Amino acid sequence: MDKSIESLAVKSVRIGWPNGISAAAKCGGKAIIRQIQAQVWEDLCCQPQRAFDAIERRDWSELCRIPTHHCVAGQTAKVMERFEAESRSFGELYAIAKERELPLIPRAAGCFGAWLELPIWYAPDREIDETPYRGIPEAMLDFHVHPKYRATFLSGTANGHRRLADMVQEFGWGEIRRRVHEKI
Repeated sequence: MDKSIESLAVKSVRIGWPNGISAAAKCGGKAIIRQIQAQVWEDLCCQPQRAFDAIERRDWSELCRIPTHHCVAGQTAKVMERFEAESRSFGELYAIAKERELPLIPRAAGCFGAWLELPIWYAPDREIDETPYRGIPEAMLDFHVHPKYRATFLSGTANGHRRLADMVQEFGWGEIRRRVHEKI
């Protein structure tokens, strides 16, 4: 699978951009759907069943309304602290996910493990990013795509999540999305 399409899907879920998810899903098929499912654990786990139902229906707008941990002051710090402390193997976490009939891929295992240990939190739904799809924004092309790229404020590292959470708290999603879409 083209890593730039994977990054488009993952980061479109993160910023709440249904048109980006739709473009990625058209290019990547089932492999992209698995990456979108992984984002439930990485970003949206406050309402996992709602998220998985939206993915099953391919209702990208509904998926993008679900708040991320970045929306709640202090929540990302808790998630990343627990993520960095996660010591269970993928096999152990996969067995838990399978028992609960939840999808899990290796990339999302640490985040899934973190969510198992954290209390459920809630936040209001997000407004979706209605920007038309014109191509993959530069901010979505990071080192996950190719080593020549650098980390961006959308990169899914623990520090990337912390940075994005600080930006969301300071500026809100509207400004984040404006910055994402300014360079295609």
